[in-house]
Amino acid sequence: MKLQVLGKGCSKCHQLEENAKTALENAGEDVELETVYEITEASAMGLMDAPGLAVDGDIKIQGRIPDPDEIVSLIKS
Repeated sequence: MKLQVLGKGCSKCHQLEENAKTALENAGEDVELETVYEITEASAMGLMDAPGLAVDGDIKIQGRIPDPDEIVSLIKS
């Protein structure tokens, strides 16, 4: 499984990245974390509002920063 933080590298994107790292520590799953801070690449994936979070290339959250518990729920579902 791959978890991707999408955006342009702003402070909100970095906060989402930190929340994702915390979630991965808590999830106990084998998940790869990737950051995509090249906005053209993130837009090509379908990102309309940064920051965004994708699971296996499918954008699940955009325009807000989910807490680590919500990210764990996405990983486990």
